[in-house]
Amino acid sequence: MHNTLIKFIKAEGLSPFNEDKIRLQGSMNSLFKTNDARAVHLRVLQKISSEFSFPSTSCIWQSFIVTDNHEEISRRKNFFAVLQQTLSREVLSLCVLARNLWHPPYSLIVATENEETFLNLKQNSCPVQLILSESDIHSLASYDLVQVVDCEQFREVLERMPQSVFLSSLDDLYLERYLIMLSAWRDIIRLLQNNEISPRLREAINVLSPLVELLEPSARKLLTRENAQEILDRMNDALVKELKDITIGGDTLVMLLARESLPKELQAAVNRVIRSGELPQQTITPTIPLRIDEEELAAVIQRQGAQQATTLAASIVKHTENLRVVPDYLQQISEELLLADFTQGVLKILPSVKRQMETGTTFNMKEVRNILLDNPQPISFHLDENVRCSILTGANSGGKTTLLEHLVQLVSLSQLGISVAGEITIPLFSSVYYFAKNKGSISKGAFETLLTRLACIEPGKGTLILADEIEAVTEPGVAGKIVCTTASYFLEKGCFLVIATHLGHEIQHHLPSGARIDGIEARGLTETFDLIVDHNPIIGKLAHSTPELIIERLAKTQSGEYFMHLHQSLNGWNK
Repeated sequence: MHNTLIKFIKAEGLSPFNEDKIRLQGSMNSLFKTNDARAVHLRVLQKISSEFSFPSTSCIWQSFIVTDNHEEISRRKNFFAVLQQTLSREVLSLCVLARNLWHPPYSLIVATENEETFLNLKQNSCPVQLILSESDIHSLASYDLVQVVDCEQFREVLERMPQSVFLSSLDDLYLERYLIMLSAWRDIIRLLQNNEISPRLREAINVLSPLVELLEPSARKLLTRENAQEILDRMNDALVKELKDITIGGDTLVMLLARESLPKELQAAVNRVIRSGELPQQTITPTIPLRIDEEELAAVIQRQGAQQATTLAASIVKHTENLRVVPDYLQQISEELLLADFTQGVLKILPSVKRQMETGTTFNMKEVRNILLDNPQPISFHLDENVRCSILTGANSGGKTTLLEHLVQLVSLSQLGISVAGEITIPLFSSVYYFAKNKGSISKGAFETLLTRLACIEPGKGTLILADEIEAVTEPGVAGKIVCTTASYFLEKGCFLVIATHLGHEIQHHLPSGARIDGIEARGLTETFDLIVDHNPIIGKLAHSTPELIIERLAKTQSGEYFMHLHQSLNGWNK
C-alpha cells in the first residue's frame, strides 16, 4: 500500500509545497448515487484533511476510490491498522522551502571549442563561451571559474589560467545548479536530520546532508580593500611601538630626511612588523609609515577569489555522483513528507480506534461518535436481516438528519478502509442513496422529481436508502401512504432503509414487514430553554415531535401574548 501511494504521488506530481486543492471526482466512483450522499462523503474527507499541514496531502484521497471490493477494503484496513506517526504536525509545519537561494560566490562560464556542444549548452540556459581564437580566451579572464569541455586546440592556453577546471562529460557541467536546488531544502534537511524519520526518508537525508555543507561560506576570511586598510592601521601602530625603543643618530636622521633609504635599524623594525602582520608582504610598501601597494593588493584579491572558486569547484566535482541525484532524493523527501502528513492527519482525527469495522449482513453501531461534530454523543443503532428498515421519528433538532448523515459517514469510512472508535458491523454496500430534506415548498414539480429519483434507484442487497422527510413535497394525507408503500417496495428488493419522518402516527398501523418505528425524543427544556434530547434513537418507540416544548420555549423567551396564549391553551388541552 505504501508503494502504491508513492507511485500515485509521483504520477500526479504532488508536492508538499504546491497549492493543490482536494479533487474527489475519482474517489467518488459509483458508490454514492446522489449529490447529498456525495456531499457527506466530501465533508468526511475534508474533516480528516483539516489536520493536514500541506494542501496537496488531501489529493492522496484520489487514490482511495470508494469501493465494494472486499479484498481491496481488507488491504486498506491492514494498512491503516498499522499506521504509525513518524513526524508531528508541529515538525511538518516547519518544513518550508527557503526563499533566499544559495548562489555560487563566484562568476562562472563554460568554455568549449565544439559548436554542437555550445548550442546544446546554450539551449539549456548554461553560461557558455565558444572559443574560436585566443582573443576569445582573453574574455574569460574576468570570470572566477571557467569550466572547460571539448577543448583541445587551446587546452595549453586555458591550462595556464588558474581558474580553469577541465571536465570530460557534459553531465559534470554546472553542477552548481543542483546546489541551488538543494539550498531551498537546506533548513528542511537539517530539521529532519534531528528527528525520528522513516528509513526511506533517512536514506535521502544521509545522502544530502554532506552536500548541504557545500552551501556554507568558506571559514577562511577573504581579503578586501577595506579590511586590508584596517590591518595596515594595526601594523603601523605596532611599528610606532617598535620605533619608540630605537635611538636615531644624526647620520640616520639625515638619511631619513633625504629619503634615500631606511637606515638599517629602522629597516629591521619595518621588516619585523611586515613579517608578523596579516597582510601578504608583497602588498606592503616598506616605508614609514607602511603603505599599501594598490596594484599588488588588487592582484592578490583577484587570485584569492579565483583560488576560492577553484577550491569550491573542486569540492563540488568530488561530489558529482551524489549531486546528480539531488532531484531524485528531493522527490523522495517530498513523497515521504506527504505520506507522513497523511498519516499524522488520519491518526489525529481517529486516535481511539480499538478494533476495525467488521463487514457482515447487519448494520450495527454501538457507542460510535460522529467525527463531524464537536463533542458528539456516542450513538447506538442497528438494522439486521429481519428488520432492514427504520422509520425514524422524533422532534425537530433532535438528530434525525444527523443520524442519517452519520450512517453515510460510516459507509464512507468503512469502504475507504478506515475504522473509527466503537463497535461497528456494516454490510458491504454497492450503492448509497441519500435524499436530504427538501428546502423548497410543496409543488407538483418537487413531488414528481422525488418520485423520479426514487424510481431510478437500482435496488438490491447492497443498496442503502436514506430519506429525510420525503413527505415535505406532497400533501400530508397521502404522504404517509407513500412512505409505507416506498418502504415496502424496497424491502422486497432486499435494500436497507432509514426514513426520517414526522408521520409516525399515520405510519405505525401500516408498517410493512421488515420495518420498525424508532424514535428520538425531546424530554424537556434546560434552564436556558434549550431542548433536552437524547440523540440515541429508542428502538421500537414512536417519538413525538413535541411542538408543546417548542411553544413553551417561545413563550418563555419571546415577548408577546400570542406565544403565552398558545402555551396556556395547550397545557389546558392536555389536562
